[in-house]
Amino acid sequence: MNMRRYDRLSRRERLLLLLTILAALLSVWYRLVWMPLFQAKQQVETRLAEQEQREDTAGDDRAPPWEVQASRWLPAGEIPAVLDRLTQPREGLQMVGLELRPPRLLFSCDQESEKGGPVTLFRHELILTWEGGYPAILTYLHGLERLPWKIHVDHLDYSIRHPSLATLLLQLHFFSSAPSLFVD
Repeated sequence: MNMRRYDRLSRRERLLLLLTILAALLSVWYRLVWMPLFQAKQQVETRLAEQEQREDTAGDDRAPPWEVQASRWLPAGEIPAVLDRLTQPREGLQMVGLELRPPRLLFSCDQESEKGGPVTLFRHELILTWEGGYPAILTYLHGLERLPWKIHVDHLDYSIRHPSLATLLLQLHFFSSAPSLFVD
């Protein structure tokens, strides 16, 4: 039925119809594709320019990246407190396993640092196994995120024994200048 109408149109009317459809499609493409992309590009460019300006005005007052990272390593004297915080009993959660792996030396520099003494870096690993309900395990994991030091999660295994009891196996590591977890 529509083809009959189209066939009855003259060549000039067909061309006008084609141009109208093409103009409508271009208008829709312009509004739905081009304009949002152009606006997003402008926002990104503005943010980059602001960030570059902040970096230029910050100057040399900032600490070098290695010092910022080093500030998140565990100080030797605080390791027992952190271990206590990681392993302390919680309501609805019971620790069923703790495995401490021997520390690995990652870096050593015999030259004296600005703070005195040689600089060493050790990687300490531990594996914790907890049993409890989902809310208690989730609260524990959120507590790990809020620690002031960088604790890396190497492996997380969550298994459900029955609806109200789950097991969490957590393999963690952190960096410290202490050669042992237990400082004398």
